[in-house]
Formats: sequence, structure tokens, C-alpha cells
Amino acid sequence: MVLDSTDARALAEFYRQLLGFVYRPGDEPSADGRGLTIDTKSADRRSMKQVAAICSSPRATVGVGR
Repeated sequence: MVLDSTDARALAEFYRQLLGFVYRPGDEPSADGRGLTIDTKSADRRSMKQVAAICSSPRATVGVGR
């Protein structure tokens, strides 16, 4: 799973602390922060991708206010 974020490092740290994940080797906090991956205790991984802005999906607003 890849999550876009305007602060990928903070998002990864949040999930690391909340769910007990660990950074993949090379993605520890001293890394450049452009993109990083945290490993779960299973084979699943969560990747955080640094983006300049988050755009809302057109589907997110369908039916709003109706």
C-alpha cells in the first residue's frame, strides 16, 4: 500500500509508533525523506510517498450536499 503525503516522514513515523512497524533498511529517519517504506511484522509493507500537494478525488465529492 502506498500513501501520498505532504509530510511522508511524519506519516511513516505515526504508523510506525501506532502499529509497531519498523523502517526498511535505508529508510530510517536519516534518509532523504522523498519516499520511504515501513515493514509490518508480516509480509505487508506501507510506503509513504512525498508529494507537493494532495488533490481530492472527483469521486470524493459525488453526492455531497444532496
